[in-house]
Amino acid sequence: MMNLNLPAFDFAPDTTPLRRTVWLIFLCAGFILLFLLGRNALLSGEGDTAETLRLLLNHTDIFQVHSQWQPGNGQVKWFAHLSTLPAAVFGNNEFSCRLLSVIAALLLLGGTMILAEDFFDWRIMCCGAWMLTGSYGFIYWGRFAGSFMLLAAWGVWSAVLLRNARMHFWWRGLFLTVLLLGGAFWGMHYILLLPGIFFMTFTGCRRAVFHWQSLPALLLAAVLAGSLLTAAVSFPGVLPGEYPERVWELLKETMAGSWHTAVYPGTSQNIFKGWINWGRLLLPWTLPVVVALAGIIRKYRELSDEHRRFLLGAVLIFCCTAVYPGRRWEYQLCQLPFFLILGASGITGTLGVESWSTVVNMAMKYLMSLLCSLMVAVIVTWPLWQMVFSAPPPLWIIFGVPVLGILGLGLIVFDTGASSAVERVSGISGVWGGYILAGTVLMTAAFSVATPALTRYRTGRPFWEKCGEICRSLPPQEIIFFTAAPSAVARYYMNLPGKFTAASSPDELVAALDKIPTGDAKIIIRKTDIPLFRQAAGKSWFIEESKPLAVEARDVDFSGGEPEENSSFIICRIGRGN
Repeated sequence: MMNLNLPAFDFAPDTTPLRRTVWLIFLCAGFILLFLLGRNALLSGEGDTAETLRLLLNHTDIFQVHSQWQPGNGQVKWFAHLSTLPAAVFGNNEFSCRLLSVIAALLLLGGTMILAEDFFDWRIMCCGAWMLTGSYGFIYWGRFAGSFMLLAAWGVWSAVLLRNARMHFWWRGLFLTVLLLGGAFWGMHYILLLPGIFFMTFTGCRRAVFHWQSLPALLLAAVLAGSLLTAAVSFPGVLPGEYPERVWELLKETMAGSWHTAVYPGTSQNIFKGWINWGRLLLPWTLPVVVALAGIIRKYRELSDEHRRFLLGAVLIFCCTAVYPGRRWEYQLCQLPFFLILGASGITGTLGVESWSTVVNMAMKYLMSLLCSLMVAVIVTWPLWQMVFSAPPPLWIIFGVPVLGILGLGLIVFDTGASSAVERVSGISGVWGGYILAGTVLMTAAFSVATPALTRYRTGRPFWEKCGEICRSLPPQEIIFFTAAPSAVARYYMNLPGKFTAASSPDELVAALDKIPTGDAKIIIRKTDIPLFRQAAGKSWFIEESKPLAVEARDVDFSGGEPEENSSFIICRIGRGN
């Protein structure tokens, strides 16, 4: 059954500090994920979800999205459909696009803590939770508009539910619902997790895996999963008889897209990318986790059967999701909680105690001290911003990062032993406690403060929003993109009600110009492609290059030229020649 005896949720007086630690972990995780979440402009990988969400909010049927652009697979569709709920409350903006990932990240954190305490103890639960909160994979993908964090949370909670499954068809129906929906929504990306999850939970299970209650539980799960899948493809005006075909189409898209990216990748990748991605997700804990795993493997024979199953299950998850060449690192996010739990068990000394682990802990402590000192020193760079970047410094960086650096140094300095305030607050102790918390502060400064503050130097959002204001009232045939087709992010920020014309070659440009009914139109073009436009259009059309309507001018200017000279895109008026 579900472990309800967690010390974190025990209301006995002697466990009050630990309960406070659990609340503190979630409070810090929420701050890291939500702080300045909507300030940062959308990244290129977030455009698919954002553009699909925009179309849905504009009353476009989820299966008519193909008529305007081609999403990667069914995952984009259903995740954007779920994002309409936050958008209805907070509006259609970057915050709403990313909020579901924040919720999924907090669910991942909770499932990881339950799993760590269930397999090990509360010390590893606290250590693993802090490491997860400060890891690159958790922060980056938790603040990303995509379904990848939700997939990782789904995998962890599958393990939690399966390990604690009761002999009751309602409980088994819940797990089977999670199992069916995981395969439906993520296809192979979720199915590849199941061998490792089943191994670490079922191999030591003394309960009857197959029972007479499994059949009604399966029927219950099918009804629940079918209802949720039907809701994911619903749209006003859809006839009841159309829903089976829509669900089947969504499943085919999901399976086809995920199978291709999971098993048949591009030839440009290599088999070692899975290892690189794994280390990248664990940053800044890659070195201590590798050392801890080495110690655990070296003392494999001394491990208990339960800990062996957890280790082998994590390795099986890694093998199934990372050995294929060209694996995208966001789909390896599911490995992160399992290996951080193992890393925490080695760092705390519960498993795999080795003499050289002390050296690694001290090295990490000095490294975090150095990095936090550099964070404090950021404030003295104030005069250099105007000289180097020709722009005033972001105040969040000049003041926010040094404050966090002082906090990180304080956590290291005052972590003096078993009775330190750091241990009482965080729930972790030893030479490793201070640097783990300092590393979490460091990652907060990098991704929750500095990255959103630097978004002022990204010129795409204001330019595409200006293009949208100019073009929104024009007929589609009078809006031309030449050579560079607009990205999903550009389409999202332009927020055009209909289609547009994209000409990728001079011949397509000539054909597009011939379809313009009037003698006026707007063209969005790279400045370097203007000579090619003139060559293709000849004397029939002219472009008002000297009077651009909007310029994607860089605020950070390294060459000292005028904004127009350093622009990526410009939007100009074009007219018919004499």
